[in-house]
Amino acid sequence: PTVHLGVAASAMEKRGIRTERGDLNHEIEVINQKLRQLKARISKLQKWLKEESENNSYAESRVWSGNNSIFFARFRFILRSLYSNGLP
Repeated sequence: PTVHLGVAASAMEKRGIRTERGDLNHEIEVINQKLRQLKARISKLQKWLKEESENNSYAESRVWSGNNSIFFARFRFILRSLYSNGLP
């Protein structure tokens, strides 16, 4: 929220004369605009994350299903490479 200018300061600002409270209100307006932009970006990111998690849940269910899944194949590969390098 901005600060109250008062009658005199408001009249001065309308004539183009800068005041401390007017300058403060201009800074507050800029900050508020940036906050609105950040909130919009955050909202878009949250929507994107939700969509991605919904899309990936189907893919993950396919990866984790069955003994021949990608996960288990990768796990077996890692185990073989560890044993071939002499690690227990």
